[in-house]
Amino acid sequence: MAQFGKFFIVGVLNTAIDLGVLAILTLALGSPISGTEFAFCKIVSFLCALANSYWMNKYWVFKTRVKDTGNSHGEKKRFVSVSMVGLVINTIAASIAFRIGSSAIPDMQALAVQLGGLVGTAAALAWNFVGYKFIVFKKNNYEKHTSFSNSSGIQGIKENRNNTPQS
Repeated sequence: MAQFGKFFIVGVLNTAIDLGVLAILTLALGSPISGTEFAFCKIVSFLCALANSYWMNKYWVFKTRVKDTGNSHGEKKRFVSVSMVGLVINTIAASIAFRIGSSAIPDMQALAVQLGGLVGTAAALAWNFVGYKFIVFKKNNYEKHTSFSNSSGIQGIKENRNNTPQS
């Protein structure tokens, strides 16, 4: 549960980055904005939060040290893959919530933007935690690159050398 608590804290920070960038981008476009403009702004804001997410989850939440194992490239590919699914979930849910909110309260589009952003984040939360924990930062991904089994390695070589018939 402590790990999920850390994940939640990182999520709050990522949400602040995501919603802050989303607010700046949508304000820069002016009001009213279309659903397509909102979706584009949401993708950009998500990607800004994603950079923070990678480093905080890697080194603090899941405490992995891939750079020592030479598996960093594979980890980054897994992180991007899981995150892209999260991006789709996030953007679709946020866009639906934005459209509903914009229709319900047309005079308060800025509120609909933030509400949509929060709904998207909440929708992707479970997928991201499960994906990061069991796919990206899975302990087996690192142990198999850092551990060495003596039973089939050097020990096996020593045994073969000792059992070699002398001529």
